[in-house]
Amino acid sequence: MGLVFVTNQKWASSLIRGKQVAERLNVPFNPDHLSLSDTAILVKTWFERAERIKNVYLDIGDSESFLQFGQQYPDIHIIAITNLAKEYISQKLDNDIVVIPEHHCNFEGIVRNREAVMTAGYVGSKYNFTMNINDLTERLKAVGINFIYLFVDDVSLGREDICNFYKQIDIQITFRNIETVSNIPSELKNPLKLTNAGSFKIPTVGYPEPNYVREMDGCFIPAENLDKIVEACLALKEDEDMYKKYSELAFTRARHYHIDRIIKLYKVLEHRPAVAGK
Repeated sequence: MGLVFVTNQKWASSLIRGKQVAERLNVPFNPDHLSLSDTAILVKTWFERAERIKNVYLDIGDSESFLQFGQQYPDIHIIAITNLAKEYISQKLDNDIVVIPEHHCNFEGIVRNREAVMTAGYVGSKYNFTMNINDLTERLKAVGINFIYLFVDDVSLGREDICNFYKQIDIQITFRNIETVSNIPSELKNPLKLTNAGSFKIPTVGYPEPNYVREMDGCFIPAENLDKIVEACLALKEDEDMYKKYSELAFTRARHYHIDRIIKLYKVLEHRPAVAGK
């Protein structure tokens, strides 16, 4: 009897949230057999025997489609990735809901060393960057800032690849306009990009998504268009006090998302009672 993690191995987000936590906790990950007395953490996945297990926590991440299982099995628990996500889910389900944020990638606590603000960058899915990269690159180049990016749609990329990318940049840029990315409700997104960068003491300039504003308000520079992005990056480049302010704020907030803090929230699940009727 104990915690067991089951993930969808085709999705990087499922592996991050499941595999990395399971390894840190030293508990089974995608085992061939599960005991009916286990506390099963299903990360963006489902399997036919789940309803027979004593204690099931369905971590839907940002996938609204998994809410159907909460409707079908009202006794399972739901894990929400933010408080905003919990509010959204609670409008659709009567299941027990617990909030567990997503941990950032910087397990080692590396801090970005820099001599000057020279490079801005984006890391994430290419589908979640809703700005013309060529236009952005040219505009930043004109003010003396290089722009690089790393698309992570390939699940073969690992945590170390992400960390190595952050070691190369001085400013993070995110731009996922929720009006043009409609496949996932904005309430189910999370501030992972901001906490990843913040953990390296890298400030972020980005589109003000609802989860960014709720979870990281004041810890990033909101920018709604290309002009605002360039303006903010140039200000960070030229104003050392401004750069220090936002890097320190992001760094302080990101501490709450270190994996060693997050795994404590998972440990609690093993000792929570199963929903009545199980």
